[in-house]
Amino acid sequence: MIESSQVPLDRSSGSWKMPVVPEQYDRSPLTAEELWALERSLRVDRPRANSHEARAMRRILTRFDVPVADVYYLRHRGYRTSIGEHTVAQNLMRQEMYRHGKMFWEWSTQEWMDTVCPTTDVFTAKHRVTYVRTTVMDLAYLFGGVTDLRAADIKTHATLAAKTYFGAEYLDQQSQVVVEVLAKKGFSDRNEAAKTLRQCLSILFILNRSPYLEDITVESFDAVSEYDVEMRHACGKIHMALQHMTILPQSPKKAPPPRKHFENSGMAQEWYDWCIAWDQQETNLIPRTRHSYTLRLLVIGRWLCIHAPDVREPSQWTEDLALHFRHDVCSWTIGQYASEMGKHINTIKGILDHPMKPATIESYLGALRFFLSDLVKRPYIVGDGPGRKIKLDFDPRDALATPLHIQRALDVADPRDIDLRVWAKLVIAAATLAQSDLPEGAWYPLSFYRALGLLWVTSARRPNEIARLRLDCVREEWDPEMLNEDDQSSSNVIDLQAGKQYATVLID
Repeated sequence: MIESSQVPLDRSSGSWKMPVVPEQYDRSPLTAEELWALERSLRVDRPRANSHEARAMRRILTRFDVPVADVYYLRHRGYRTSIGEHTVAQNLMRQEMYRHGKMFWEWSTQEWMDTVCPTTDVFTAKHRVTYVRTTVMDLAYLFGGVTDLRAADIKTHATLAAKTYFGAEYLDQQSQVVVEVLAKKGFSDRNEAAKTLRQCLSILFILNRSPYLEDITVESFDAVSEYDVEMRHACGKIHMALQHMTILPQSPKKAPPPRKHFENSGMAQEWYDWCIAWDQQETNLIPRTRHSYTLRLLVIGRWLCIHAPDVREPSQWTEDLALHFRHDVCSWTIGQYASEMGKHINTIKGILDHPMKPATIESYLGALRFFLSDLVKRPYIVGDGPGRKIKLDFDPRDALATPLHIQRALDVADPRDIDLRVWAKLVIAAATLAQSDLPEGAWYPLSFYRALGLLWVTSARRPNEIARLRLDCVREEWDPEMLNEDDQSSSNVIDLQAGKQYATVLID
């Protein structure tokens, strides 16, 4: 019958069991006498309650009524219920057993779901009662072996159902563990967020028939994620928490994508060979930045083929050519020197032949500046020959400097409001940044990313503003003699704290 509702808080304190044990009930098939009693109890002209026949029927049907009453009071224990409410559930189960012609222990999953119904409204219309639907769902789960109740809208009743099956104390404890782990990672631990996580955990526990976090499977995450966006986000958070607790293995890092093919149409083959060699041998840039620079350089190769066809290698660049390019690129339109595929993509986006934005113009100048400067400093192997540097009679950083009118356009402030709760998560994430948070192959040490993250979230600067900060603008202690970029004193100082690290940032 019903066992003790006291549930251990972990495996070490004992083996957890379901609160009801089906094996302790009489589960033998219906007899002819029981079929007669079921049919007689459901008739309109059934015998009076105190008659000899009615007492005989109740005696015959006792073995059906006891498990239904046990499950009803398992959920409603401690709650005030109307007298005889459990008899409504018993009468409904008698009706369904008579309709199916067999004990509810023998029902198939489909027969249980047909009785439970997809929604409360459908259940009410079919059975003409409402408040005992949860009891029928509990019977299906505890006695019928129906684990997946998603088709019966278990999400709406998940938290109370999990408390019924596993115990409120254990559910609250396990939920609190997950909430605390996520709070350390910057996620909200407010009541609404905790309520959603508890609801998602309840469904996961029910699907796994276990209240242990270590028993949650990846397949159950996939099943619960199908509900809606809210449950999908909750599953993602819980999955992250279980990985942090080493209950689930860390997701394997994605292998770097295969090197993309670059189109060489419309340019000198020598220029293409130098660009590809640089792309394959350059080591100071992250792959995404290097790939972006290479695409820009190939576009410049098509420009060379039209405006300077005699220039086929980087070593042939002159200061006059660099100044000509610096002037001409400011008037480019989107896709003007792109490959056929690039023009097709820009046409689909509806931006072909639109004027280029200042940031795009700067990206072309920056790519060429870096490319030529790098080839001067380091040898690169092109073709079958030995590695070699190039020689230039000018400094690419000066000849290809960003024009002032483009720089002024880039410096124009474009502030955007950010939700304070989102910003708080970013601040916590920056303060708790760990080595595991960095991408594989990160070039700089963890301390650099921590400092940069704290500088960003506390001074609210954009990336290009951080790049323009002067050296030594950050101090461990405030220096009254510090001046801003305009050589003016400033008292607008923000104190930063991250663990044991303190810094003061001068705001321009």
